[in-house]
Amino acid sequence: MCVARHDTISGVTGSESRSTGIGRFIRQHVVPAGMTVTEAARRLGVGRPALSNLLNGRAALSQEMALRLEGTFGADRAKLLELQAASDRDRRSVEDRAVAVGTYAPSFLTIKARQIVDWAAGNIRAREHLPVLLRRLIHATGRELRHVDFPGYDNAQRHGWDGWIEADAATPWVPEGRSGWEFGVDQRPGAKADRDYQARLKTISPAERAECAFVFVTPR
Repeated sequence: MCVARHDTISGVTGSESRSTGIGRFIRQHVVPAGMTVTEAARRLGVGRPALSNLLNGRAALSQEMALRLEGTFGADRAKLLELQAASDRDRRSVEDRAVAVGTYAPSFLTIKARQIVDWAAGNIRAREHLPVLLRRLIHATGRELRHVDFPGYDNAQRHGWDGWIEADAATPWVPEGRSGWEFGVDQRPGAKADRDYQARLKTISPAERAECAFVFVTPR
């Protein structure tokens, strides 16, 4: 009779499994020490290639294989499948980032700076529409955006930050990490930026400030 080692799967966290690979984990914590792959496969009732592929990360753990590992070596089948599911989620997350695409936005290259200034000066609702424009630009040009909150229209006058971004990568226009954004269409944007900056200093802790960038945007 084969006896599993004492360091069974029930004592290992999901993060440890993801860092070592579920195949390596099974080899180290489920299959008895010193047992060959050929012998383990024979006792499991599977072909050697099937077990070898699992142990070397070339195949995922199936429901049937988890059941065999539990019955033969006393492994925790539910925990094994839980770790496999966590590994699958990690892999999908990496794949999603690899195929991430930017949101389409019409070309803004034909718009001149003077047109933006005139739009802000002659449009009493520019303050409500500016966040909407910025939101579209950020989604079109940002990279690895985790959170974008730029309320516009009737919600543009809410309390707190005018906008908030969390990004895992920087661009020339969006800083990496957390950034709080303030907007202003006033005729004196510098004074508005200073007031907003001082107001934010009073509302967030030094620890939060150390991890957050302040961004001020004006169409003027």
